[in-house]
Amino acid sequence: MIAENLGSVDDSQREQRDTYYLLNQQEEPLNDEGYFYSGHVWYRGEVEVPTAFEGRDVNLLLGGLIHEGWVWINGEYVGHRPWARWWSHSAHPAEFPVGDKLRPGQPNTIAIRVLNDADERGGLYRRGFLYAPLEEND
Repeated sequence: MIAENLGSVDDSQREQRDTYYLLNQQEEPLNDEGYFYSGHVWYRGEVEVPTAFEGRDVNLLLGGLIHEGWVWINGEYVGHRPWARWWSHSAHPAEFPVGDKLRPGQPNTIAIRVLNDADERGGLYRRGFLYAPLEEND
């Protein structure tokens, strides 16, 4: 796969998108017929994980991912969510175990590549978050 050195990618020229909305809701059509971009798009963000999560199981839950997606944490490949139709609501969320890829107490880069099929709907939407399941002593 791609992404051997995602930490050195220059994001200064990239456009920002709101993950509360589908990609096509935030884009201008590419032509007069109303066609939108179809292909891969990248979402990147940085998050600091508290040191209390060192050695714990941590999951990344993406509330909505349409159509297909790949995830990297700190340049390390995490996993793939296979292609699914947008109207299949059970296929929208995507969840990945990421505890072994995180660096608690430091900035962590999350990179997500999504295949956007502009003939339908696509992109990330709904809030994504990291969480640690409760342990017996919590």
